[in-house]
Amino acid sequence: MASELEDSRRRIIELMAQLAETVRSRDALSDRLQVLAWNARWGREQIGFAGR
Repeated sequence: MASELEDSRRRIIELMAQLAETVRSRDALSDRLQVLAWNARWGREQIGFAGR
């Protein structure tokens, strides 16, 4: 029983760590998309859309 509890606890900790990692990468992705959208709207020449 004690070892099953320990296994469950370890699995929960691993899942929470994976979740935290996912949230971090999602936040980074969302920041990057916001920067791209901002550049597309306000700074076209900065990312090579000059002439459009």
